[in-house]
This record gives sequence, structure tokens and C-alpha cells, in this order.
Amino acid sequence: MDKKRKERFILIYIPGILLLFIVLLLIYFSLPTIVTPDSIGYYNYLKIFQGDVPLSSWNPVRGPNMPLIIYVIVSIFGDTSFGFLIGTFIFFIVTVVIGYFIIYEVFRYKSSKTAKILVSILFVVLFVFNPLIIGYYHVMLTEFVAATVAMLCCLLSIKWINIEIDKSFLKFLFYSLAFIFLSVFMWFVKQPYVITVLFPLILGTFLSIYKLRNLKNTFLKLFVVVLCFTSIIIGISVWDSILISNSALSSASWNKDSLSRQLMAGVSNFDEISSDNLSENDLLEWSDYLNSREMELIKKIKEQKTEYSGYKLYKVLSIRESVVIDIVVVPMATEEGDSFKDVMLFFNVVIREYPQHVLASYFSNYLAIINLTHLDHTNYVPIKRYLKFSEAHGENEMIGLAVYYSYSSVLGNLPAVMPYAMESFPQYVREMNPNEILLKPVFRSLIRSSLLFLTIVLLVAPFLFIFFLYTYLFKSENRLKQRDTLYESIIILFGYSFLHVLLHSFLGAVVDRYAFPAYPTAIVGLLLLLALISKKGTKGHL
Repeated sequence: MDKKRKERFILIYIPGILLLFIVLLLIYFSLPTIVTPDSIGYYNYLKIFQGDVPLSSWNPVRGPNMPLIIYVIVSIFGDTSFGFLIGTFIFFIVTVVIGYFIIYEVFRYKSSKTAKILVSILFVVLFVFNPLIIGYYHVMLTEFVAATVAMLCCLLSIKWINIEIDKSFLKFLFYSLAFIFLSVFMWFVKQPYVITVLFPLILGTFLSIYKLRNLKNTFLKLFVVVLCFTSIIIGISVWDSILISNSALSSASWNKDSLSRQLMAGVSNFDEISSDNLSENDLLEWSDYLNSREMELIKKIKEQKTEYSGYKLYKVLSIRESVVIDIVVVPMATEEGDSFKDVMLFFNVVIREYPQHVLASYFSNYLAIINLTHLDHTNYVPIKRYLKFSEAHGENEMIGLAVYYSYSSVLGNLPAVMPYAMESFPQYVREMNPNEILLKPVFRSLIRSSLLFLTIVLLVAPFLFIFFLYTYLFKSENRLKQRDTLYESIIILFGYSFLHVLLHSFLGAVVDRYAFPAYPTAIVGLLLLLALISKKGTKGHL
């Protein structure tokens, strides 16, 4: 760094960064911790860590790591709203630093000074001071942990691509152990969020195999992926042994049954009919959809004859509207109907008879999770129509932006939740008076624009992922080696963001809050596109 640049850095950049950091501190710590009924559940497990409640009371739906994170934070910084926010602020800063580091690594290659300044400004505006990102880091839920780990694993995966085992074995070993540890760690934070580790790793491994084309590299990096899955299974077994030995319910059996139900629920164009509520009017209404064998079978199901109890009925809904167009009969392999064999029987029927409706279900789920289509939050089923953005009132707004709008730091059914919150952790409960300026339409619109931006970046993510992956694999003559980092970073960031939402679409987890961990990574991916644009016209970089 020459003397002139050094003086400019000292006189301009350092004061500017300090000023932004002070403003960030003032904003971040002027807002309280937001707690929900799930937060109360996590917090109450601290009593188990403290020895006040037996482990037998543990609910198998919850892993131990989120309560453990809360326990560590409050033990170090104090069991208060302010103390908890110090802990989440550390997660937030780590996410910001990693995001900027990914961008900086790409911009080390030739880019115009204007582009660097523009991207830095946009990073501050769209990422650092993003109301939705800041909002979620104020909520005592798993999303802020998942967002941080997702960003970290995307960075690790970008580096993982170029690690040559013969030249950097210790680096390979360190990254391998990091992925294995984080896989197990995130499974026990929240089971679906294990993909914050696995998807970046799988994408990075695929790109590494393609790029290095070395048999040893291929075998060992695939082996690390297998080790991650194996370690998760071992971790589940160990945790189950601990729960069962303490007279608690097994988490493995609960997760298995839950996954089966979720896979079938993900096909939202098929609505299960309860045989207990069948009426003659139903049979008359469905007569046009069913052949004589199916009608006879349904009548016998209605009569609840034992030999016909192994069937389920599903309404087939129109792709464009929630109108019944057919009834299908699906055999059951088990009495409960929620084993993996039941899942296979279900998909064998619905894919064979209505493949386009299955695809339409996942498409509708994806759009609902990213707030593009409306969602029935009672049944978590997408409503098949495009909505006015003013109608979007999903959890991304109700929870992610609650710190700006809510009149209480406790969310949920207040008559039921508030007394319980007051008993569990009164130090987190407070009435809020949102600043009047935030309630003015122009500022409220600015805050809600972060929701619209989430929709935009996650809507374009699959297209950009496919485009850059195709270019990387099949148009290598248009690239130079030094641009590989840019392409690889974009592929991993958009690939993870897209696959994260897609998996929740397949699982029927149509909750828009679950899309949040894929939001920061997609923003960084979008900013990297400017690095690509800035290279246009630069010799040797197209």
C-alpha cells in the first residue's frame, strides 16, 4: 500500500467504518429480544441444564443445541434481553464479516474501482442494515444460527473446491473435520437446517471433482460427504441412548414418522379425506370421478369393514384452483399410514396418475415459502393465486419484522402466552412503543421492502444457479482460471439458497420463516454479479 492510499485509508475509510459501526450498535441494541412460544420452549430447557428439571421431560422434536446456545449466551453475557442480544450480535457480525470476505475474495481480481465502491455501498445498505436480517437476529429462534452457519459453510465450500490433498493435507483435514462437526451440530440445532452444511458441501465437492479431476481427490472428498451423514446417524443414536436411558422419548422414531408425513404433505395438490366423515352426498358428488370398483371400495371403507381399512382417499385439486377434479385411492402399508413404505405407495399412485399435479404442488410450495403466493397459515397450504404484496402477512413479517411493529416483545396468542412468559422469563417481557417515525407509511414501506427483496433474490436464485452451473461446466472456453472463484462462488451461493427452499418445498414445510437462512447468501450472490458485470470489456476477462 503506497503512502497516498495509506493516508486515504486512515483519514476516510477507518472513520467511515467506525461511524457505520456506531450507528449499527445504536440501532441493534435499541431494539429488544423478541420471544415466541417456541422461544419459551427452548428457554425452558435451560432448567434441565441447571439440574432443576429431569431430562425425561425432553421433547424429542427439539435437539439439544439451540437451548445449549441460549444457555452459553446467557451464562456469559447475562440472562437479560440485552445480554442475549450481545450473543446474537456476535453471530450477526460473523455473518457480515464472512459475507464481505466472500465478496472481497472475488474482487481481488481485476475489477473497476467504481464497481468495488458500488458493491461496498450496496452491501452495507442491502445486507448490513437490512431490516429483516437485523430483525431475525433479535428473535430467540434457530434462524439466526442457521443463517450464520449457512454463510460460513458457503465460504468453506468455496475454499474446499481448490484444496488439493497431496499439497495441503492439513488444510483438507481441518475443512473435513469442520464439515463433519457442523453437520452434527446443525442437525441438533434444528433437523431441517442440517442442509445449511450439507448443500454447500455437496456443491463444493461436485465442483472440486469436476475441476481437479484427480482420483484421490474424488474419493476422499466424497468420503467426507459420507462421513457427514454417518456422523449424523451416530449422533442421533448417541442422543437417543441418552434420552431413552433417562426415560425420555426417542427422537429417531419421532423424526422418521415426521419425515414420512411431511413428504406426503408436500404434495399439496392432494388433500386427504377422512373416512370417518364420509357421507352419501360425498359419494354422490364424487361419482363422476370414480369407476364402479372405486365406488364400491369407498362404500366399504365408509362402512369401516376391517378388511378395507388399509386405504386412504385423496382429493385431487386443480393446478390453478383449489377445485376437486378427481378422487384417488391409495393403499396403506401400515395401520398408521406414515411409514416410508406408505410414502412409496402414495407416490406410486399420485406420480403415475397425476405427475403434473405433483410438480405443481412443489412449484406452489416454493412460491409460498418465498412470499410470492398467499399461504393458508391454518393448514400451511399455498393458496393458488398471485397476491398483492400488501396481503403478505407470513412469519417473515410477523416474526422477522416484529421488532419494528409489535407492541410487545412476546409474540403469539397473548392471553395464553404472556402469563407463561412472565413466569418463565419476565426479564425478557416488555411492552414496546414502536417509534412513531417507523409507523409512517414511507418508513413502513422501506422496512417491508426487505420482504420484497427476499422474494426477488430467492425467485431468481434457481435461474442464476442453473445458468452459471451450465456456463461453468460446458462453456469453459469463455472463462479464464482466475475467474473460477467468481463462478464457483455464485454457483454455491445461489445453489445453496435455491436448494434450501426447494427441499422445504418437497418436505411440505411451507413456512416462509424457513426461507430466511437462504436470504443472506442469496444477497451476497447477487452482489457478486456486479463483479461479473464490471469485468465486461476488460481484456481477457470475458
